[in-house]
Amino acid sequence: MLRGSHECRHLACNFTLRDECGRKYGETVYETFQQPFDQLPLTALVAESFLCVHGGSLPHITTLSDIGNVARAREPLLLGSMCGLLVGEPHGGRDGADVSRGLVPAQ
Repeated sequence: MLRGSHECRHLACNFTLRDECGRKYGETVYETFQQPFDQLPLTALVAESFLCVHGGSLPHITTLSDIGNVARAREPLLLGSMCGLLVGEPHGGRDGADVSRGLVPAQ
C-alpha cells in the first residue's frame, strides 16, 4: 500500500473520512487514522523494474536515492518533491491529460 493524496490532511479535508470521523467519533479519531498514513511509503519498486507512485515524477528526482531522501513521516508541503510524488498531475498541454482537478502539476 502506498501513500497518496487522500492520506494527506490538507487534501483529505475535501473528502469524507475527516467528516465521518469527526461526526461519529471526534477529531481525535481522525488524527489517529492519519498517524499511520504518515508512515506509508511514497513509492514502491516492483521486481526491480517498475516504480509505483500515486502522483507523478519530477525532473529533479532522477534516482531511487533521490526518492529515498524525501522525508515521508510528515504532512507534505503544498509544493516540492513529496507533494509531487503524492499528488502530481500531468502538466497542461499533454494529449488526454486532465489538468482541471486543481492539483499540483508535475513539472
